[in-house]
Amino acid sequence: MQSKHIVFFICLFLVISCLVFADKVYLNNNDVLTGKVKSLVNGELTLETSFAGAIKIKAVEIKALSLENALPVKLTDNQVISGTIVIKENKMRLVDAGGTEKEITIADIKSIAEPPPPKPVVPLPAPAIKAKWSFAIEGGFKDYIGKDKTVTTSGKFNMLRQGELSRVYLGLLYNRAETNKKLSVSQRRANLKHEYNLQQRLYFYEEQSFESNRMINLDLKSQSSAGLGHHFVNTDRLKLSFDAGSSYTSEKYSNLEYRQRTIASRFTTLLWWRLGAAADFSNKFEYLPKAGNYKDYRTRMESAFRLNVTQQLYLSLSAINEYDNHPLVNVPQHSATYMFTVGLKF
Repeated sequence: MQSKHIVFFICLFLVISCLVFADKVYLNNNDVLTGKVKSLVNGELTLETSFAGAIKIKAVEIKALSLENALPVKLTDNQVISGTIVIKENKMRLVDAGGTEKEITIADIKSIAEPPPPKPVVPLPAPAIKAKWSFAIEGGFKDYIGKDKTVTTSGKFNMLRQGELSRVYLGLLYNRAETNKKLSVSQRRANLKHEYNLQQRLYFYEEQSFESNRMINLDLKSQSSAGLGHHFVNTDRLKLSFDAGSSYTSEKYSNLEYRQRTIASRFTTLLWWRLGAAADFSNKFEYLPKAGNYKDYRTRMESAFRLNVTQQLYLSLSAINEYDNHPLVNVPQHSATYMFTVGLKF
């Protein structure tokens, strides 16, 4: 009884194998191999069999073959027909998807299921990260209100270098005025700031500024700052950032015998807002409470409204307000600078 079961399962396996491997290859020696034709490339046929796996057969040893499932067949005239191959009246016939039959021989077949040539792997060049540079020059008139009041001419130069991870800003300001043909105002200011992105919104900054102002007897004021900043909003229409750190300020006045040195905290908000297609508004506000005595503080605010006349030419109305709640002797507590300038960006 057990031997009958074994014979039954062997017969069942052979039947299933014939159903799965339904293609046939007729050799010149009259042998017939059953399996699944995988391909015929470069004069060699690959046949998947149930008894020996994938075997290779030279095309010159094949007399005929049949394909149960449609495969792309390329003929010697480079015509490609996707279809099956049947044996009728001892002749091979290639049957396309529409049922049209074409009588062929093994010699007429150039390839079966020929794989496409591999695409050459071209390494992608590393993207070149180019820093963007922008420059702006402004010139015009200024109304200075402080210890004295006078109308002056002014000039500004701004440079910005924007890289993938860092940002460098340089700003120069020069004001000059003459009263009764005598020089009454000579104000110079330089500001350099470097930002380095630690994360998408978090950055480290360091900033250095120098200033001199004859009107308030300021020979030289230098301020060094460093800390962390965060971009709360950073879009093409609105940018809002906040800086927090510490600063060291050194001031030398010509009417004082000593140099004033101050260590303070520094908190800064920076806003840029695009107002339509041709205008924008910017504001920078600094709050510097003295270390150890937060009732002693200074503030500085720069605001500017810019109207683009052309792609390069623009008009600018700006204001700089400074306040010191505990100023030195003969130093004004509050000063304000208002400027209307014409600018050129490139």
